[in-house]
Amino acid sequence: MSAPARFAAELLRALERQGVRYAVVGSAREDIGRTDEDVDLLVDPAALAALARPIARYCRDTGGWLVNAIDHQVNARCFVCAWLDATGGLVCVQLDFAAGLRRQGKLLLAADRLLDARQRTAGLPGTGGGFYVAAPADAFIYSLLKGVTKPRLPDADAARLSREWREDPGGARERIARYWPAREAALLADAARRGRWDAVHAGQPHLRRVLLARRPGVPRAGALEIARVARRITHPTGLVVAFLGPDGSGKSTVIEQVAPALAPLFRRQRRYHFRPDPFGLGLPTASSGRTALPHRRSAWLLAPFVSLVAWAKLAYYLLDYWVGYARSVWPLTVRTGLAAFDRYFHDLAIDPVRLRHRGPMAMARLLERLVPAPDLSIVMHAPTWAMQARKQEVPPAETERQRTEYVRLVGRLPRSHVVDATRPVAQVTRQVLEIILAHLGHRTAARLGYGGEPLITPTAPERLATKRRSAADVRAMAVQYPVAAAAKPNTIQSDRN
Repeated sequence: MSAPARFAAELLRALERQGVRYAVVGSAREDIGRTDEDVDLLVDPAALAALARPIARYCRDTGGWLVNAIDHQVNARCFVCAWLDATGGLVCVQLDFAAGLRRQGKLLLAADRLLDARQRTAGLPGTGGGFYVAAPADAFIYSLLKGVTKPRLPDADAARLSREWREDPGGARERIARYWPAREAALLADAARRGRWDAVHAGQPHLRRVLLARRPGVPRAGALEIARVARRITHPTGLVVAFLGPDGSGKSTVIEQVAPALAPLFRRQRRYHFRPDPFGLGLPTASSGRTALPHRRSAWLLAPFVSLVAWAKLAYYLLDYWVGYARSVWPLTVRTGLAAFDRYFHDLAIDPVRLRHRGPMAMARLLERLVPAPDLSIVMHAPTWAMQARKQEVPPAETERQRTEYVRLVGRLPRSHVVDATRPVAQVTRQVLEIILAHLGHRTAARLGYGGEPLITPTAPERLATKRRSAADVRAMAVQYPVAAAAKPNTIQSDRN
């Protein structure tokens, strides 16, 4: 049995013990362990708002996190749970609970009648018993209503509908007659019986219009939908992560490992180098060609003067971030996407020559407050000798200066963490994943109102200190390496130095 199947079945059993009535529908009714799809469930309307706490408690007790709760419909919420296995791999279970089936302000299917006829499965080994699924005829009509209201009935759903029909042909035929007139009902019944859905595909727009015309409207449906969309816009379910650190600290390597591992948690991903670049101008932001050693260029580039070009470039970067966020980054997070930045605006105040910025570093530091902040910042930290062994594009003294400045930056950034980059890639990747999962868990707890409980695992890194660190803490972190994890929150102790 797969890990997702075991966690999902055990979680449903835990909800039963809390008195929650549910029924699994859709593809999960046949195989609850499918990792490429959500587990669709119908639940009592009164229980929908109270599901977060028991789900989060189960995740905590089993060493995982409730990392997201996505209100994709007015009466539906998808809970995203995650665990890290012994090898550092991510196990994800997405439970999509709905209090019924609604489309375009019309109530298609109420959950209460379906729950009254639900059935218990035989159970999976090691899960403590079975779980509840919809009766065959109810499962059929749920799948049919959901499929017909899509732009096109997917082939996989059509094949499953025929299998559900064969479990209870009489009950399925009776359910169809409740929703369509005789001619349309005969067409659908014949397609399900024969397993040939071509006629349904051709007539799907008509079937959809007839269905919606015969169903009752939901009171205040428009107002409820506007409120839901407003919540999604003001509280995006995606994530913006900035990876910071000097050259040789392992930022790119960690991003290459972490981004694919997080794919099950997000609908889409996008990676950025330093800035969003909404205009596509491609102004140089990193070393290339004959400027591959930027800190060894002529001394005049390092002269602390203010030029019109420098001011214009600094203003351009500020505009780049605001327009880029509005056009790509923020919409991505609203749609539950992951935006991973390799470097961020804050690099201008630490490594100005590399980013072709010759203006005053103090001004760049002040402008940081005007730039949309990432949700989470991860500073890759290593001794100077370790970073010089990986990359020697800058002198050791410059690497040491940047190393100190990046640790000081942690004192200015909320929701920031210092990660020891000297350890093996697998260990660093796991620790970064724990930081991200813990952040998502805390954010979900705060949004859903159960933040008073400790809902993250004891093994997670010290937990998202969002307050600014004291000047004494920052100075200690900057001059001492390794930094004791127990004494300095969000810092992972190194075994080397």
